[in-house]
Amino acid sequence: MKVAIFKDTSRYHKGCEKVMEYLHNDIWSCGHEITESVQGNKDRVGEVDSIIADADAVVVNGEGTMHHDRPVPHQLLFTLKKAKKAGKRTALINTVWQSMTIDDEMKDVLKDTYISVREVMSHDALLKDGIESDIHLDLSYFVDVPVMDGLPQNELVIGKFFQQKDYRPENIPHMDIFHIEWNDYVNTLRNTDWFVTGRHHELYAACKARCKFAALSGNTWKNEGLMKTAGVNIPIEAPHLLHSRIPEFLEKCKKKKKEYDKLFDWMEAQPKFTLADKL
Repeated sequence: MKVAIFKDTSRYHKGCEKVMEYLHNDIWSCGHEITESVQGNKDRVGEVDSIIADADAVVVNGEGTMHHDRPVPHQLLFTLKKAKKAGKRTALINTVWQSMTIDDEMKDVLKDTYISVREVMSHDALLKDGIESDIHLDLSYFVDVPVMDGLPQNELVIGKFFQQKDYRPENIPHMDIFHIEWNDYVNTLRNTDWFVTGRHHELYAACKARCKFAALSGNTWKNEGLMKTAGVNIPIEAPHLLHSRIPEFLEKCKKKKKEYDKLFDWMEAQPKFTLADKL
């Protein structure tokens, strides 16, 4: 089967790069051919019709895009609608779904589309419109990360924030998922006691490393949604939490140590996502 992918995020940051690595490998392992993997949200939109025409199936990598009725998610939904009208098989995968308004025609398209969301809050939001979906972890989690030996042990590392200036206290190591390779990121966190972040894929890197974290929310419920899906009592703070209050929040998280082991064990037990038999 010939498969066209829309919203290839591999050039955004190193976590997204791993998402696309996993998705491409999964499609190939299913015996399919990737005809196009369209970068970003808008690149090559003028060629959508020809890209759809050359494919048997269209897969949209939703990630953190499908929320709050912004133009880009509706552009991607329109692509799915075009594909369905052209008689193609369709999938919306690895996605958030929050505060999206769709008409009856779009509901019918999504009911006839394979959908996989990353957490239960998005699943429940779709279900309110009568749309079924599976739940899988973000695809970055399923990429194997070889263990690196000889790395220093850190008591605390700080990542990036989302809706405010990064928190950079003196004499504390910090990392940036836009510039540090995924394997290096995960291995650093494997040797770190606690991690503070406001980025979803940095949170996933911590989970992959089994590194306890204090996480802020982003522009969707994806961080909170992961905790709810796993059934763990780990707090997620507001995205604009004052820097002066972060140490207090970190201490609050440290009181939940058993919940982190519960989260990590649950994530390790989750089946890997695959498009096998879904297209």
